[in-house]
Amino acid sequence: MLESWSMKKLLAIVVLGLIWSNHSNANPSLKGIEDIKIILIELHPAAEKCGLSTDKILTSAKYILQNSKFNVVPSDKPAFNLYIQVNLGHHQAGYCYSSARIEVYDFILHKGRYGDVVYYNNSIIMSGGIGSSYGNSVANQIEGMLKELVVAWSEANK
Repeated sequence: MLESWSMKKLLAIVVLGLIWSNHSNANPSLKGIEDIKIILIELHPAAEKCGLSTDKILTSAKYILQNSKFNVVPSDKPAFNLYIQVNLGHHQAGYCYSSARIEVYDFILHKGRYGDVVYYNNSIIMSGGIGSSYGNSVANQIEGMLKELVVAWSEANK
């Protein structure tokens, strides 16, 4: 049934995206978060064929966050983490597909155990684009999720 490797990857991305999917909402636990560092997972080499680059995503993220009241700090400084992950694939027929997620979290020690505390989470699934137009669509979706984060943060810090 799932003969080709590309179809298996597409199915995996869709399933993982559905597992991670949820609607963003204003979370009172965003209250007091000021310093944030951006962690962007390196993109798959297929991203180039789909018109997307790490620089494009990072520039958009920094622009949106620096024009809010977030203080973007270098990755070696202590701060909350903004995790940006884009899973992207390119089918041999030329179609691109992806899932993306953003998450604000902190790694803490509580009662002798370490763990992640997630303060905000949002994700999307996209498919069916070709080339640079697809990359622009994905970048626009990520920008939208980041703007939703800024609004949720603003509402939590009124």
